[in-house]
Amino acid sequence: MRKLIYTAALLCLPLCAVAEVEEIELDALRYVIDKEQGTAEVTGFTYVYNEYEYNEEAGNITVPQSISYEGQDYTVTSIGEGAFVQEYQNFINAITLPPTIKTIKAKAFSECYLSQPFTLPDGLETIGEEAFHAFGGQGSLTIPFSVKEIGQRAFYNCYCDTITVMCPLTSITAYAFQACPSLSVVYLPQTIEIIEEGAFGSCNYLRKIELPASLKAIGKGAFAACRNGLKNITIPEGVTEIGQSAFSACHALEAIIIPEGITAIEPSTFADCYALKTATLPSTLKSIGKDAFDDCLVTDLYCYAETPPYVDPYAFRYNRNYDGIENSLAVVTTVHVPESALSKYKSYAYTPWPYSKAIVAITGFIPEPQPEPEKCATPTITQAGGKIHFDCETEGAQCVYKVSAKMSQDYTTGNSFFPQSCPVTYTVTVKAQAEGYEDSDSVTQTFTLENQTGDIDGDGELTIGDITRLINQYLQIDGGF
Repeated sequence: MRKLIYTAALLCLPLCAVAEVEEIELDALRYVIDKEQGTAEVTGFTYVYNEYEYNEEAGNITVPQSISYEGQDYTVTSIGEGAFVQEYQNFINAITLPPTIKTIKAKAFSECYLSQPFTLPDGLETIGEEAFHAFGGQGSLTIPFSVKEIGQRAFYNCYCDTITVMCPLTSITAYAFQACPSLSVVYLPQTIEIIEEGAFGSCNYLRKIELPASLKAIGKGAFAACRNGLKNITIPEGVTEIGQSAFSACHALEAIIIPEGITAIEPSTFADCYALKTATLPSTLKSIGKDAFDDCLVTDLYCYAETPPYVDPYAFRYNRNYDGIENSLAVVTTVHVPESALSKYKSYAYTPWPYSKAIVAITGFIPEPQPEPEKCATPTITQAGGKIHFDCETEGAQCVYKVSAKMSQDYTTGNSFFPQSCPVTYTVTVKAQAEGYEDSDSVTQTFTLENQTGDIDGDGELTIGDITRLINQYLQIDGGF
């Protein structure tokens, strides 16, 4: 056991109190304990490894609710800065946190890629800056109701498919979920008022996010470079501010409706939205900034303003034609305006109004974004005769799955042993996908292989490689990839 004792003087009047903290190590975890408060913070861990022996269980870390040291109990309430950072190592498989954790500090789990599901504990209140930077290996992650603060870039570059924010925050902080390479679905609470700068920027495969009715402002670049998945997004009626480049480089975006109350479309707001064909602008609009629709394919522009908004000369630069890129809006775009304002738009001195393909009266039709696709039916899992089979009621659906397993006994003590028959517990998680449908909910089922020899390769040791081979040898999975 290593320990370092130091003191911190806390100024108070009329007396000066001294709080003693100490650094200790217990069961391969390092802590700083506060003797006055009776609390402990995890500051790091020790990994047991040498070139002759690999301890599989050393990669499975369970943080206790409390620890005992020199006759006193300490509640574990915090994960310290960089405690499990994995910049140069990748041997952590699983981390379990207790419900006593209130704070996860900056970079606590940075670049930590887990092979087992990870759960943020109920009772957690603060997630620090870059706490889960490049954190990965998770299909889904839920931020619990108790969280009161999420730091900037908290989940930057996090490898996670679905994120559910349960806590009643009023803002999504800047760059909180930026550049999450596999993020597909986001669920937000009905309390969010501001999505700050870059919050979901560069999430290339983000395809579903429902903006809450409470939302008032979308920050600069909030959804910029969500390139491949975001075909439609509904901006709530209460939004009065959309920042510069908010949706730029959303290459799949097909239609957009700007709500009433917006007075300006900022520069580059929809630049490089190659698939954008229909845009609806509110009656309150007064100006459209430079490159606002640069390099788009706007074929129909609906503008409800009675007075033609000022349009920067480069607002629709390089508006795309079906046959290539054109310098002029006139080739492809029909402008739909109130009938009472037709003459104003046709005689307005600034492009694109007089030079568009046509200016016509709005007939009452207001284009709506495409509806969200129907969700694929949840598959079922059955096992018979050693074969696992997946069924899905959605026609044409394909099932994708993953299998994880562990031994029910621990054979990792010592350097060698004679392999014995042992049961192996494994779980199968599967979801269904079909063209034109949203992915189904995932379903998980647990099975057990009884009385199997774990040491498949015959080297006298049980490893994760043996378990993987065991599953491949004894199971047939019908469906999946």
